[in-house]
Amino acid sequence: IKADMYSGVFKGDIKADLSGSAGPYPTEIAFSLEGGQADGVLQNFFNLPLPIRGLMKLNFSGSGNLDSTLTLLTKTLNVDGQGSLSEGELVNWGWLRQTAGRITQLNFIDFDRIPLKDVASHFQVSEGRLTTKNLSMSAAQIPCRLNGSTELATGALDYTLSLDLPADRLSVGGVNVGRALGAFLGQSDKASPVIPLNIKITGTSGSPKLDVSIAQGTQTKDDAAKEIREKGTSLFNRLRGR
Repeated sequence: IKADMYSGVFKGDIKADLSGSAGPYPTEIAFSLEGGQADGVLQNFFNLPLPIRGLMKLNFSGSGNLDSTLTLLTKTLNVDGQGSLSEGELVNWGWLRQTAGRITQLNFIDFDRIPLKDVASHFQVSEGRLTTKNLSMSAAQIPCRLNGSTELATGALDYTLSLDLPADRLSVGGVNVGRALGAFLGQSDKASPVIPLNIKITGTSGSPKLDVSIAQGTQTKDDAAKEIREKGTSLFNRLRGR
């Protein structure tokens, strides 16, 4: 198979055993997509209606079953793949603007346009779920990691987005957390500490839900950096509880 798809080039191979009279028919697949528009790819391949602009690259292979109409049965798919997006942006997602805009920890982000860079992930499809492991990217110049899964048939979401937010970009109750922490530690002339946040994403792809929490048990090799990080988290929690 070779086709122009989503402004990119889609190509691959399908090998199916059609010897059975009524199916299902065991099938092996191997596909690649170069330069496809990200929003179309995510919507049609993975049931994720995300308004992401940019050119996506995909490579995946695996197996599954075709039914009598030669349609792949989602729950039989067993696929392993890689996806990437070098330069892109999340644009005018009304739900995200309305929902995340109410989260004070994130009010410094322009939710009308969030630049995305260096998006790369390994993914698997098994038992009707798309699982993403250690998807790394830079969103609004903030390093992020995404782990979790989507149920392909229903769009049910279960993800955790981990962000390391510079404290000087956070403001709680009118107080700049970075400056407050610098004064608290007597280190106002040094680089801003980092506050580790987890954003839990649940609900469905059509109606997601967000919940923000401070990451617990954060590990770092440098003991001094770990101490600053823990004190920053403690101060942030106190400010948030005012």
